[in-house]
Amino acid sequence: MNLKFVFLSIAFLCACATLNNRTPSSDIIYNSDFIQAEGIAPQAHSATLAVLTPIHKLLACWYSGSREMGPDVQIYCSTADLNDTKWSTPTVAVKAQEKQTGDILKSKSLGNPVLFFDEDSKVTYLFFGTVTVGGWRGVRPFYRTSTDYGATWSASIKVDGSFPGDSDTLGRIGKFVRAKPLALSKQEFLLPMYSEWDEKRSFTCSFKKSDELYKETQCEVMPGKGSLQPSLVQTQNGLYAYTRSKTGYVQYSKYNLEKKEWSELSDLNVLNPDSSIDTLATSREEILLVGNLASNNRRSLDLMFSKDGKKFERIFTFEKSDDELVEFSYPAFIKTTDGHYHLAYTYKRVGIKHLHFNEAWLDQQIEKVQ
Repeated sequence: MNLKFVFLSIAFLCACATLNNRTPSSDIIYNSDFIQAEGIAPQAHSATLAVLTPIHKLLACWYSGSREMGPDVQIYCSTADLNDTKWSTPTVAVKAQEKQTGDILKSKSLGNPVLFFDEDSKVTYLFFGTVTVGGWRGVRPFYRTSTDYGATWSASIKVDGSFPGDSDTLGRIGKFVRAKPLALSKQEFLLPMYSEWDEKRSFTCSFKKSDELYKETQCEVMPGKGSLQPSLVQTQNGLYAYTRSKTGYVQYSKYNLEKKEWSELSDLNVLNPDSSIDTLATSREEILLVGNLASNNRRSLDLMFSKDGKKFERIFTFEKSDDELVEFSYPAFIKTTDGHYHLAYTYKRVGIKHLHFNEAWLDQQIEKVQ
């Protein structure tokens, strides 16, 4: 038999096998809507998403008010059915100028809500930051819980967030949250955090389950300065953190689960204008990163793809504008168990936009660049 024919046949079969792993193009889903539309409030920013699996709903939260750090800023939440994303009328989860548990002063402002839903206990966690004095350098982290899928919330519980070598001798000052937690098991999750105090530092805090609720145990810092808002993702190759930074590029660090320590932060080949990003792993262990692929603006929101977690390439642009005053930023990126992706982000600072797509649409974008 002709060896050339054999090799060509094998190559053809391999190519067919790869294509068969992709979802048929006729099943492509890509649509969008607004969680908070323009005009409801002067500004809206920093969305977060969670899947409420038992009731087949999405929960979204964000902060909104007259301006960032404004005294009227409140944290709002809304839900939508997974199969029909018609968002409910937003409700207030954290009111403006509330006095948090243990505080003497009322909150000057609020920011950066972060959701986590525990599948076992069916408890929803809402992390957020509150400022009583100063700006973001004076922010402190809290969280609330809900046992009715976000309809009502508990009193605030403080997050300590102190890590070895912390320059903040006061403990919790300047500690903040932004990206979603990562579940390591049914008993533990990692909360990505960062410090606005003195030196910009990224770190994670472990929360372990105790009496059906999670409680903070220990925190580990990522060596390196100038990084903020880490996003965590885990594949068979390891657990990674990707951060915004002041170097002009996204930075990353790898976690050693046995030693419970992060590697030194280093730059990737992904431009970053010191703006928030978010990441996810695909069903094939690839890594997706959403962010502003630019050096000095937030006028485009891009989807990037990597097979090894280190080398990324852009596969799609969700939003783009030539208007210097426009921004599309602060993505919140999650995936449901049936392979559907949901993305929420700040839309021109006046609304929160939501995108929904599936594996078939994603495969189509990946195939275009390969």
